[in-house]
Amino acid sequence: MEQGELWVPLLILLALFAISTACLAIALWQFARWRRRADTDSSWLVPDALFDRLDASDARLHQLERAFMGLSNAQGEFRLVLKQFGEYIQKAGNQQLQEVGRHLQDANEHIGSIRNLAEERSRELDRHKEGYDHVVTRSMALGIIRTLDRIQDYRGQLEAQNEESSILDESIARLDATHDQLQMLLESNQIESFEPEIGTAAKEISRRIFPFESTPAASEKETGRIYSVRYPGYALRLGETQERVIREAQVGVYRSPSEELEHE
Repeated sequence: MEQGELWVPLLILLALFAISTACLAIALWQFARWRRRADTDSSWLVPDALFDRLDASDARLHQLERAFMGLSNAQGEFRLVLKQFGEYIQKAGNQQLQEVGRHLQDANEHIGSIRNLAEERSRELDRHKEGYDHVVTRSMALGIIRTLDRIQDYRGQLEAQNEESSILDESIARLDATHDQLQMLLESNQIESFEPEIGTAAKEISRRIFPFESTPAASEKETGRIYSVRYPGYALRLGETQERVIREAQVGVYRSPSEELEHE
């Protein structure tokens, strides 16, 4: 056999040896990898592709966990922001309500002041009207009262003549009719006449009388008492118990006997 032909089998052997060595090395590397995974509580009987998928699943799970954690944190931040916004809205609403309440209170106080002022003005107008009405009524009544006084004086003069005459009687009757009509006119306006009783103490009814004359009393007991009524008084009735005197009764009042002695 020639020398060139010997190299061919040798090369073939070397190639087979190299391939065998490579296969052995791959087998040992796979074995070591399975052994390493077996040391981490993994079964060395599980195929490597399955471990790769499990590793990928674990990575995805970790990513999902981080995503969920991020979402949870974002949700917590959103809740915090929402809570702060709600507190701000509530605080602003309370402030607005308080401000509106103050404005309403000021408006109510202002309205109350206006109402009180209006009522005061109304009462003042009523007082002025009442005073004006009283002045008008008093002026009208005094004119009628003076006429009644003249009728009374004239009637007294006619009666003092002591004459029997149809003309005199007719005149007195006409005077009485006129007196009654004027008296009814006053009464229709709530104006009534009054005459103090003889013997009444003048001080007790001082607001209703005017002592136009006086005479010495027979005793100190009669001093200050009424002994005559020349003209009756007239008062405007304002109610069952209230009145306003328009003209005082013209009366005579006894004076003290000691005053007469001093004058003498």
